[in-house]
Amino acid sequence: MGSSIESRRDEAIPSLPADERQAVFRAALRIERDPREATGWYLHTRIAELDDLTAAQLVACGRAAEVMRFLEAVCSGARD
Repeated sequence: MGSSIESRRDEAIPSLPADERQAVFRAALRIERDPREATGWYLHTRIAELDDLTAAQLVACGRAAEVMRFLEAVCSGARD
């Protein structure tokens, strides 16, 4: 915590609710263990099942629970 990489990441997405953002990011890290890859997914990968929005966009819209359910489905093998 507090590293320059983490600070830059927080600056890149300042408008998102911190607690929800962190919860989704931690869940994503269970799937993609490389923090850089997980950050790239969070910010840039559109999720077709969730209106083709990124996880960051969904969290910003108050839809973090939907992203968490999506990630749980990936973890359980119900979706890849």
